Amino acid sequence: MREWLTTRNLVFACIFMGVLLVGAIWLVKLLGPPDPVASLTAALGSGDPRDRLRAAKELAKMDPPPTEAVTALANALADPDEKIRYHAAKALAKIGAPAKAAAPFLANSLPEKDDKTRYFVVKALALVGADAKVALPGLISALQDPDPKIRYFAVKSLGAIGPEARDAQPALQKALDDSDKEVREAAQRALRKM
Repeated sequence: MREWLTTRNLVFACIFMGVLLVGAIWLVKLLGPPDPVASLTAALGSGDPRDRLRAAKELAKMDPPPTEAVTALANALADPDEKIRYHAAKALAKIGAPAKAAAPFLANSLPEKDDKTRYFVVKALALVGADAKVALPGLISALQDPDPKIRYFAVKSLGAIGPEARDAQPALQKALDDSDKEVREAAQRALRKM
């Protein structure tokens, strides 16, 4: 058994291990490190709610979250877990205008029960601009929300839609008498855009 422990064999073993190490390093450089965004967007579709929540939280922490995550985040707005919906809406609001593909999903999320999630939904729609037109009925309803921040971003969204939001003019006229000064001022600006 000791015959193979010769100096020559140990040298060959060390050379072999060195070649393996160099090959592994070369392979990592060639393939690159794993893509964390791809891993997180894939985790948003996981069957495990803990994985989905972790992924939504991590994407929402990024500043800004990557635009390639928009589709997965938009789908996460329909997740049964309220926390996942919250973090998905927050991430989409941070992405802003490049999240326009999520506008229909955001529109469906306007009736969200959670105030914080609803806030990020209307904020994201305000940043999406004219593509928020699909949310027009929900945005008009959001002008009645008890939270002034939600009303403010609903008004901003309607202003961003512009002339195609003419159906909102009567509701925006009412918003001129809103109890919140920022909502009133935003309503004035929105009506000028129509």
